[in-house]
Amino acid sequence: MATNLTYFLAWGFLDPRNNFIGRRPPATEEQIVNQLLPRNLSDTVPLWERWWNWLGGIVTRWDWGLSPVGQSVNEEVSYRIWVSAELVLGATILATLIGIGLGVFTASRQYKFADRLGRRFQSSQ
Repeated sequence: MATNLTYFLAWGFLDPRNNFIGRRPPATEEQIVNQLLPRNLSDTVPLWERWWNWLGGIVTRWDWGLSPVGQSVNEEVSYRIWVSAELVLGATILATLIGIGLGVFTASRQYKFADRLGRRFQSSQ
């Protein structure tokens, strides 16, 4: 869900044409379209069609596409996916240890302040 939201936000705020407009000599409209079309970045194709092509490439071939300058996005994703997995694993371990620790702490002090505070937070959620 977050990846799809990021895709639509990127299309709402980023313009791949800007990479070609400021060049010297300036690129013609036809040259810009010829560069963007094979990379699935052309604004002449409807957004939903570009999204469907992009999503289909990921699901069927694990192809995340090409950047506006023609580099493979797969290399960036493959590096970042492991960093994200490490962060998720670390957060899961930390949350488990903290949760178990708090549970043991409040259970050992039954009917005292820490237990009442823990039950109050539990009942309000």
